[in-house]
Amino acid sequence: MNTKLSITLIAFLLFGGTFYFFAKSSSESPINKTVPQQDEGLSVEAFTKKVSTKEKIVLVYFHADWCVPCIKLKPIIDQIEKEQSKVVEILELDVDENPKIAIHFEINALPLFMIYKDGKKVWDHNAFLTKDELLGRINLYKVQ
Repeated sequence: MNTKLSITLIAFLLFGGTFYFFAKSSSESPINKTVPQQDEGLSVEAFTKKVSTKEKIVLVYFHADWCVPCIKLKPIIDQIEKEQSKVVEILELDVDENPKIAIHFEINALPLFMIYKDGKKVWDHNAFLTKDELLGRINLYKVQ
């Protein structure tokens, strides 16, 4: 048998077999299987209940893991939550984990802040804010 033909035949068998193996494996991969419906997060009714407190104002913070300003805001939100726990309750909502709420509020940009007092939205803001700016808003609406 010709050496060139032998090498070609061996290469075909090796690569053809490898291709068949990967093609067969990929058709059985979890990617091609039906994935159960993911949890749709907080319902609009549950959201309304959470922001209806009379004891504190509620700062709602809509964010996402992929949002760079949101990532920068995380330590600020954590500080405010610790420092202002007597006057404000912070409700952090990831829009990817709470699609019903994101659709309900027609959220198309992040970060988004809302302040609720006595169950009513009294303020919203759609952009990055400094800690001082957020505290200024909280102080305007805090329950006396």
